[in-house]
Amino acid sequence: MNNRKTVIVTLLLVFLLVGGAGGYLLWRVNQKETVAPVDSDAGLLEPGEDEKCAGGSITVTFSELESKEGSLQVTTSLSKVKKDSGSNHITQTFTNSCDKVDTIKAVPKPGYSFAFWHDVKRGKKNSSQEITVKYSDFEGVDQPTLRAVYEPGFLVSYTPVCQGYTGDLGTLLTCSDPAGGRVSGDRTCFNQRIGRGEVGKPVYIVKRTGEECIFKRWESEKGEDLGNKDLHVAEKVEADLKIKAVFEKVYTGSNFSLKYSSKGEGSLKVDGKEVKAYPVTVQYISGKPYPHVPKIEAVAKQGWVFDRWESNMSGSSLSDPATNPRHDVAVEKDLDIIAIYKQRGGSDPVKPDIPQPPKPPEKPVNDGTDDKMPQTSAFSDRSLYIITVGALVLSLGMVWQYIPKHIFKKFGKKK
Repeated sequence: MNNRKTVIVTLLLVFLLVGGAGGYLLWRVNQKETVAPVDSDAGLLEPGEDEKCAGGSITVTFSELESKEGSLQVTTSLSKVKKDSGSNHITQTFTNSCDKVDTIKAVPKPGYSFAFWHDVKRGKKNSSQEITVKYSDFEGVDQPTLRAVYEPGFLVSYTPVCQGYTGDLGTLLTCSDPAGGRVSGDRTCFNQRIGRGEVGKPVYIVKRTGEECIFKRWESEKGEDLGNKDLHVAEKVEADLKIKAVFEKVYTGSNFSLKYSSKGEGSLKVDGKEVKAYPVTVQYISGKPYPHVPKIEAVAKQGWVFDRWESNMSGSSLSDPATNPRHDVAVEKDLDIIAIYKQRGGSDPVKPDIPQPPKPPEKPVNDGTDDKMPQTSAFSDRSLYIITVGALVLSLGMVWQYIPKHIFKKFGKKK
């Protein structure tokens, strides 16, 4: 009897253990996968040797902090700058190769202009007025120092501009007078320094009308018209100047035109402005500057809708009759078209825009791969479930064999 009780208790314990383990397994495999936060370092591989910050500290000196020619300004806010008024310089220190430092700007005073930064140790020059140095720029250099160099006078620079021109723009200007019969390749006058009260060197137009560009005017950096003479001389300069020689690209192909008209059921908008005088004409003339090609839109009157464009030229058809608005910048032949309209609600009525009810947000599709715990066992979830249920049934069967059957007879007796 004692042996039977011992077996029953043992089997009950096995049943409880297997059942508990199976329940935990079923709960665990249905938990969402644990994901590390976006800003977490979890799961990342250790960086390679080439990705690690290396090297010792490097201190770079910028001078002079203040002088009669100019001064230094900090244009960023990394708080890496240390100003030393006694030594009249700025220092910035890289702690390692991954560190960054502030940008320094050399600001000339009246009567001077910035020339370049001078690398005192290596004799190199940098013409950028604002400079941001890198660790690699001075790795291995002992006590690197950059000194801002200024020159008396003001920098006056000339730049030729011809939109769409693919040739050498420098050939449009020259430092020698073309009237003398010789055009030199000298371009030193394109960037010249002029002292206060001095007169600059003349800059000449090579040709007022060439094969591709026609000279129109001299223009300041602020867009001021400085005239259209064949040469320009800078005078009474009080600051650095940037002067543009403005040219217009010339059309050199066969003459043709673009013409646009409209039926009376509508009108045209040219670059957004309504016009009623037709045709709207754009002409390409060989030897003249390229014309402005506007955007053309056909606008129907009330009760009408735009239908199509039709060609007024016999035997000609359009590849894009329904395009509206249209911008024919790529057309290279005669075009003469008219906007055609149809009544709203006619043979092909325009359907009114009926607001559609908002669609309910779609539920995310669960493909079973993103919200389950990754399986590391050789068995799948289904296999583990079948094994657990089988073990429970086997345990119950074994317990049933050792339970005295006579205890069930009491429930079968009639009172």
